[in-house]
Amino acid sequence: MQWFCNGVKLFESIKPLFTNKPLIVVLNKTDVVKLADLTPERRAALATLEADKVPLMEMSTLTEDGVMEVKTEACEQLLSYRVDIKLRSKKVDGILNRLRVAMPTQRDNKERPPCIPEAVVKKKQEATARGLKRKLERDIEMEEGDDYVLDLKKKYDLPEEYKYDIIPELWDGHNIADYIDLDIFKKLEELEREEALREGAGYYAIPKIEMDETLKEIRDLAHQIRDKKAIMKQEGAVVKSSTKPVVPRTTPARARGRTVTKLRTEMEKLGVDMADTENVSFFGAK
Repeated sequence: MQWFCNGVKLFESIKPLFTNKPLIVVLNKTDVVKLADLTPERRAALATLEADKVPLMEMSTLTEDGVMEVKTEACEQLLSYRVDIKLRSKKVDGILNRLRVAMPTQRDNKERPPCIPEAVVKKKQEATARGLKRKLERDIEMEEGDDYVLDLKKKYDLPEEYKYDIIPELWDGHNIADYIDLDIFKKLEELEREEALREGAGYYAIPKIEMDETLKEIRDLAHQIRDKKAIMKQEGAVVKSSTKPVVPRTTPARARGRTVTKLRTEMEKLGVDMADTENVSFFGAK
C-alpha cells in the first residue's frame, strides 16, 4: 500500500510539468491485479486523479492486454493536440483559404463489383476446397517466437546452392553482373591449350648468345665504368658531408678537381682510345 501511495504522490508532485499538455495515466501489471479489483484504500488514492478527469487506462506488458489501446489513445491525443496548436497559430488562416474539401456524390445506382480474373478465383476455390492456406511470414514468426530470423534470400529465384552466396551486387560503383562471363572456363581452357602449343614450339625460348672477344671486352669495360662511377659518387658524398656549409671570405678559391686532362687520363687507364679527342669540347656533353 505504501509504494502505491508513493507513486500517486510522485505523480501529483510532477503534474505541473504537464500543464496544457495531453496526459494519460497507465496502470500496468493488470495480469496481477485489475483496476476493478483494487482495495478501497488504493481506490481512494486514485480519487484525486479521477476528480481532475485524468484518463486512466489499464494494460499488461506480459500478456499484451491493453497495450494497443494505450498506443492508439496516446496517438489520437497527441494528434488532436498538434492540430489544436496549429489552428491557434496565425499561419492557419492562409492555409485554410487554399483548402477545399470535396465530398463525392453517388453518380448512379449501378453496382460495380471488383474485377477478379477467373483463374485467380478458381485457384482460391481449389485452395479452399483442399483446406490449403498460404503460410505467411507473420505466421512463421508467431510459431517460432524469439527464435525467428527474417530470411529474405529464401524467396530468391535462384538454385538452392546459389541463394546464400555472399557476393555484393555493387562494388566500387560497378555492377558485378556486368563482369560475369558464363564462358570464362571454356576460354581459359583454350588459352591454356594455346600457351602449351607456344611453349612446345619454343616461342618463349631465350636464344643463346655466344660471347666473342669483342663483346667480352665491352662488358668488362662497362663493369669498370660502373665501378668507377659508384666510387666517385661515394667520394663526393663523403666530401660533401665533411665540408662546412659556411666558407669564410678569407678562404682561397678551391682548385677544380675535374679537368679535361684528368678525364682523358682516367679513360685511357680504362682502355678507351682518346687520341681523336684533342679538339673535342666536353663542357656541353651529357
